[in-house]
Amino acid sequence: SEAVECVRQRLSMHTVGVELNAANQVLMRGCERLGYASEIAAQQGWQPQSPDDGGWCSLGWKQGRRQGMHGSALADAAQTGRLLLLDGCSADEILRDRTGSACGVRATMRDGTDSRTVIVRGRGVVVAGGALLTPLLLRRSGLKNPHIGRHLRLHPAMTIWGRFDEPIRFFEGAPMTTVSRVVEDQDGKGYGAKIWVPNLHPATFATLSPWHGPQEFKQALASYAHAAPLISLVRDQGEGKVWEN
Repeated sequence: SEAVECVRQRLSMHTVGVELNAANQVLMRGCERLGYASEIAAQQGWQPQSPDDGGWCSLGWKQGRRQGMHGSALADAAQTGRLLLLDGCSADEILRDRTGSACGVRATMRDGTDSRTVIVRGRGVVVAGGALLTPLLLRRSGLKNPHIGRHLRLHPAMTIWGRFDEPIRFFEGAPMTTVSRVVEDQDGKGYGAKIWVPNLHPATFATLSPWHGPQEFKQALASYAHAAPLISLVRDQGEGKVWEN
């Protein structure tokens, strides 16, 4: 749609000039040898200026080059001179007028052990608390729609990696620049998985490594630079619900 294309342009989405690190080259090369389809995944923002930058992008780029919300929508709002960011502030309730329309938010501002109530009023309210916190806020605000908190969809992920004789150093360069959709549609209804190359920092790598004894675990971590990880992101067929105890 026109709106989606507008967002893609603002985020500088592109597939031209994308550089593949060694791990993404492993996926691309493996798919080619097996006759599987693979492609360059559209990226947002610009290429990292040094090989080390891209591997840390899941933790954020302080230069704003990845063009997330802090480097696009919030930056645009800041240029209007009317953006107010409240750090340490959590929304408690959506306020409504006599007609039932949202007209503001009651929130709590915390600073250490001190806290105070904040009221923000406006012509409308946008709730963007994610799939988990949004329904809780709506319920706390007295909304009764039976679908609130229901139909939660996730994308289960599995991780596997191979160890190579040569260094892969998958933590250098941007992750997830290659995708294979070979098993994307397993039932003719669009349910399946996409295969990507993630970035797993040492603590994550250690957490996901199976335990078969201290010696093997140490060897696994020692081969960190020689590992090429893959993940499969599965489209969820079931659904869950979100509620507050």
